This record gives sequence, structure tokens and C-alpha cells, in this order.
Amino acid sequence: MNTQRLSSEISALEKRYTVAWNDTMHGVELRDWRYPDGWTLQNREKWRQKSDTPPGPAYVAPLLVRIPKTYPHGQPYACLPRGLHYTKDRVEHVIDPKEATEQGEIPFSMADWPDNDWLLWCVHDLDWEPNSPEYTLPKFLQWMMASFSYPDKDRPLRYARTHG
Repeated sequence: MNTQRLSSEISALEKRYTVAWNDTMHGVELRDWRYPDGWTLQNREKWRQKSDTPPGPAYVAPLLVRIPKTYPHGQPYACLPRGLHYTKDRVEHVIDPKEATEQGEIPFSMADWPDNDWLLWCVHDLDWEPNSPEYTLPKFLQWMMASFSYPDKDRPLRYARTHG
């Protein structure tokens, strides 16, 4: 892992968000992420106790970015808190690690999923390029915001790029 690059990128995130390292999930937790219109955290008090999520409107909720041990060569993953719901339509891209395990369908990114309070957001069309200066955690979060804006689409990131 390139810890110098990771530290620099986390510092950039700290200028905009309340950030904490989550040892259990090996990732960066943004405790005050502002999800797009339609998302709401229904169990805020639980998350206030668990990860010090600040008070605020229902669309302000934690977001966890799991960092692979091979970062930046390995792509990060976005994780949503259990209890976050999209109120406008169906959501196509959330994978529940508990359900996936029970059904024997464990994606490689979930093989070491230690905390069932987080759900995996499935990302399509990212084509992570670790050597490109454009592929950073702040840029990853821009792509996730675009993806979260169209959770009912089959390929939300592609849809955001062509319609956003």
C-alpha cells in the first residue's frame, strides 16, 4: 500500500468531511457525507452511538470507503450504513454481506467482511487506473456521488456520465 499517497488523499478529504479511520473495515469513514436527494438514514441514533455520526438532516449519514491493502493498485469500495434507504425508487446496487453469505454468493470484496452494519455499493464502469493522477479518493467520491444520484439505474455511473 502506498501510505504516503493514502495519507495525502485522506488529508484532502479532511478539509471537507469529518473523517476517521475504521480499523475493523480497513477504510476511511466519512461521518457527515451528504447523500443525494431521496436518501435517508432511518436509524441515526444507532449510528451516533456507533461512529459518532453528527446530528443533521436524514440525508447526512456515514459513508465508508474500504481501502484495499494494495491501494492504489486495488480499487476502493463504497459501503453504505445499514438503515440508509432510498425513498424515491428501488435500489439496484446494494449488496448485503449477510444475505450474500447465507446464499453462498460471496463476492471477493466481501470475503473478509467483519462488520454487518455496512452494505457494499456495487460499482460498474469504474475501470480503476491506479497510475492516473485522476484516480484518487476525492475523485472516487465524486463518482460515488454521481452513482448514488441514480441508484435505480442498471449502471448508474454510466448513466450519470451520459445524462448528468
